[in-house]
Amino acid sequence: NTRLLLKELLKSDYKLYNHFLELFHHKLEVFGKEKMEEELNKLSIANNEISSQCSISLTENKKLRGDLQWWGPGLMGYNVDIEKEECKLMVIEEISYVERVRNIQIKRNKDKM
Repeated sequence: NTRLLLKELLKSDYKLYNHFLELFHHKLEVFGKEKMEEELNKLSIANNEISSQCSISLTENKKLRGDLQWWGPGLMGYNVDIEKEECKLMVIEEISYVERVRNIQIKRNKDKM
């Protein structure tokens, strides 16, 4: 009973979700399930390699500092070898990452003028 009530109350959310679920399944069928499994396996291998190279470890957010610390209570973050810039870029919080990209864009734009 409660489930039906929620489904009615959230009808537009269900409709949107189901639309994109159908779209996903169609694209998956076109791409090929076996090919997707191969790609996911490659991604898993790459993630394991980079986790090892960067010494990535899940850490309580409150123990992190600076760009590595996310905003909000109860979050988990990642500790990495911050000496390696490419490692730090994978785990910094969103606002710092966006600011970094903006600064690069501003510099490129100034260089063109």
